[in-house]
Amino acid sequence: MGDHVLFFYGTLMAPPVLHRVIHGPQPPAKWQVDSLTIRPALLPNYRRHRVREADYPGIVATGKGESSVLGMVVAGLTDGDVHRLDMFEGGSGEERLEDAEWDFEAFKRDRMAWWVEADEKDW
Repeated sequence: MGDHVLFFYGTLMAPPVLHRVIHGPQPPAKWQVDSLTIRPALLPNYRRHRVREADYPGIVATGKGESSVLGMVVAGLTDGDVHRLDMFEGGSGEERLEDAEWDFEAFKRDRMAWWVEADEKDW
C-alpha cells in the first residue's frame, strides 16, 4: 500500500479505467483492489466541463460557492501508480473547454469500454 492520495474528477473515477492504468491490461488481483481506498469527494468552487473532441473533462475555478465537482479520492497509491497515472494524463496542451458539463454516466455507457480495452499507445 502506498502513501499517495489523489483526487480524480473524470475518466479515472471509473474503477475499471483506474485499475487498467495502474495495474495494466489484466484484471487486478484482489490484493491490488484492496490496497486502494476509494471514496466520493467534493471539490468546492470548481466546475467540470467537456473538453472539445475528447472523452475526458477539464475543470475551471468558479466564484466562491457557485459550484462544486463531485469526484473520487483514492488513497493507497504507490510511487509507481502515480508515475503510470502521470503517463496516462500526459500534457494537457491547448485543449479547449466547452460550455457543457461533462457527463460521467454517458462516459461509462458510451466510452469506458474503449479506455479499458485500448492499448496504452492509443491513449
